[in-house]
Parts: sequence; structure tokens; C-alpha cells
Amino acid sequence: MASQSDTGGGGLFAAVRRYRQTSGQQVSYRKNNLLGYVFIAPAMALYLTFNVWPIFRGFAMAFTDYRFVYPDTRWEFNGLSNFIKMVGDRRAMDAVGISLKYLAFVAPAMILIALLLAVMISKVKRGAGFYRWVVYLPAVLPVAVIFLMFGEMYGFQFSLINT
Repeated sequence: MASQSDTGGGGLFAAVRRYRQTSGQQVSYRKNNLLGYVFIAPAMALYLTFNVWPIFRGFAMAFTDYRFVYPDTRWEFNGLSNFIKMVGDRRAMDAVGISLKYLAFVAPAMILIALLLAVMISKVKRGAGFYRWVVYLPAVLPVAVIFLMFGEMYGFQFSLINT
């Protein structure tokens, strides 16, 4: 009588053998599947341009003597001197204080209010759908309004742009 692994049934060794048989096929499939990379390339280009590049540029500006008035001048590394100037500047420290107050009071209050509203809505038996709709409406409404505005602007008859 043959064991389960000999007949292609279950077992750890059979699973490993099946994985080894299909892993080569998967690698060649990944190498030949360039169409996926073509489709994701525009999204990655936008992400790198508008999210990653500004972060690196900001770090470069933080440690150099970059001047916004003369952006074509050569950047020279000045280490932590920008941060030392910022600590000595009263306006910068006022801004840091306001940000810390906001972080300490407003952000936790907003989270607490949102949590209390969510708990209250989850406890409501009658009309819960209406309350959920009212709470979620501000997230959906701007998109719908923009959609309708562009529809009117680019309409076929009597539109602002296509006349």
C-alpha cells in the first residue's frame, strides 16, 4: 500500500515537492509579465515625484544653506546650524509651542469625540443607518459635488467650456 505522499496526497513532503515543481514556473511567469510593470509605472512615477522626492529635497534643504529667493545658487552643507538658528528664533519656538499645544489638546479631543460618536452610533438600534449616513456624508459629498460641477462645465449643450 502506498503512502499519501507517494500518491500525490497530503503530507509535508508532498507539499514541498509540489512547491518546488511550481516555483520555477512562477519565477519565469514573473520575469515575463512586463505588462504589470507597464501599468504600475505611471502610478509609481507620480508617487516618487510627489511623495518621495519632496522628502529627500526637504532633508537636503534642512542641512544646507538653501535660499528660496535665489534657488539657482550652489548649496553648501552647513550641518546643524539651521536647527541651532531655529532654536534661537522666538517665532520658530512660538510655532513649535502652538503645534505642541495642538498635539496635546486638539488631536486627542478629536479622537475622543470620534470614538464617542462611533460608540453611540453602534448602540443605536432604530435609525442607525441614517446616523451612519449623516456621519459619512461629509466624506462623500465633496467628491459628488466636484463630479457634478465638471459634468456641467463639460456638458454637451450650454456648458461653460464646450460652447
